[in-house]
Amino acid sequence: MNTEVERYLQQVNRWLVPGRRARTLTHIREDLEEFLSQSDDTAPLAQRLRAFGHPPVVAARYADAPHVIPGMLAPAYLVVLCLSIVGLVLVNISLMVPTAINGASFSENLMHVFDRAMRVLPWTFTIVTIVFALMGYWVQRQPTR
Repeated sequence: MNTEVERYLQQVNRWLVPGRRARTLTHIREDLEEFLSQSDDTAPLAQRLRAFGHPPVVAARYADAPHVIPGMLAPAYLVVLCLSIVGLVLVNISLMVPTAINGASFSENLMHVFDRAMRVLPWTFTIVTIVFALMGYWVQRQPTR
């Protein structure tokens, strides 16, 4: 097979589930060969590979189990989730200053910060997860260019 096709399949392989890579990649290779044989031969190979799909999207398409957050969005999801949690903690710590000025003890302030953070944390996780799940749903259903 062409080296460009092999590079494409290597990129797809990076996004596949480790335990099932060989079997899934064989299936993708067969479908890709069929797709390339049926597609317009006058179009450049790179364009035909783009028409088959972006490597993370192709890997997600062939995954056995659907994921809430698709593999292509997982790194961004983790970054946004971590930044949201850090922001949540920083906001709650900044709320300690006014209560400390009013004379509340440090341990009492710390307990309030922990309590507020634990009450808001599930909502933060839920909202970020729903937004990324909807983005993944939308991205995977876009036509390939």
